[in-house]
Parts: sequence; structure tokens; C-alpha cells
Amino acid sequence: MGIPLLPVARSLFLFNLANKIVVVNRGRIQQIGEPQKIYSQPAKFPLY
Repeated sequence: MGIPLLPVARSLFLFNLANKIVVVNRGRIQQIGEPQKIYSQPAKFPLY
């Protein structure tokens, strides 16, 4: 249906169900991509 959904979860199960993941840190987009790519090549950003 093409309906955007914004689940906020720590579950890898939900992470793998998505077509595209957007990683947001402090209100800024850090990474966009397919779950497999983000999981295997996570963006590096400060955790402060």
C-alpha cells in the first residue's frame, strides 16, 4: 500500500520486517537504507 510507518522499537524482529530504515540521532537523520545493509554497515555517530 505504500503507507509510511514509524515504529520505535528495540526489537530486531520489527527491524527486519521493514523495507527501509531511517536511523535518527538527536533529531538528525544519520542513515537510510535496507535493514540488512544498516545492520551490517551501521553509521558511526557520537553517543552523547
